Amino acid sequence: MKGVFPPKRPGLCVCCGSDVYEIRQRVTDPDSPFHGWPASLGPMLESGTQIELLMSDGSTASIACCLDCAGTVTPADYQRIWETCVDAADVSMRGRPRNERIALLRQQIAVWPIALVRKRREAPVPWGLVVDRR
Repeated sequence: MKGVFPPKRPGLCVCCGSDVYEIRQRVTDPDSPFHGWPASLGPMLESGTQIELLMSDGSTASIACCLDCAGTVTPADYQRIWETCVDAADVSMRGRPRNERIALLRQQIAVWPIALVRKRREAPVPWGLVVDRR
């Protein structure tokens, strides 16, 4: 996985930006900083999966990826993936008070990914996620 990751958006692969979830609606307000971003997501597509990263504080972070990118993620990519997620969180917190935004970002920056725990996919049944063994 080489190169610069695209900006992270909800429902899209963190690495390549392809659709991972069915996008039911997009933000249509031309004055919004989120114009064109997914506003309403449906079920996960067949081409999507989630990778679960173990973070330095013992917590886990689930991140959406397409199957192609999830299969090529290496430990060298973990930090870039997390930085992309932190950047997306920064953008999504626009409009919040500056001090609150800085405090929340510091919490995210204070941890870092150390291992890929597993890959998992949404089950076609309504009761949740299953481990992806592909």
